[in-house]
Amino acid sequence: MLLTTQYLEEADRLADSITVLSQGKVVAAGTAAELKSRIGRRTVSATLAAAADIGPALDTLRRAGLDPLQSGRTLIAPVESSRALAVVVRALDDAGIEADELGLHEPTLDDVYLTLTGARS
Repeated sequence: MLLTTQYLEEADRLADSITVLSQGKVVAAGTAAELKSRIGRRTVSATLAAAADIGPALDTLRRAGLDPLQSGRTLIAPVESSRALAVVVRALDDAGIEADELGLHEPTLDDVYLTLTGARS
């Protein structure tokens, strides 16, 4: 069965194999997992309770072997495995830094499409 859709979340849920087209040309094909693994890695994010903790949290996560980026009160670091979430929790806790929100995020098919085509879905 062939399904055509612009709803990438739908394709992720329903398709066994995905072909990405851009301007009438195939730019990538594979399973959702294969496509996602081509363009990105998992990330861990930590939204800090206090803006004053950003500097110390950046230093703490760097000492823990991560390379975080800052977006407001949120620190985001690319990681290899889900174990990194525990590393972040322990490091921040040991430093006495409180986080309002912590999460492990996988790349999405939207990320794949944007990376492969440079366009908005």
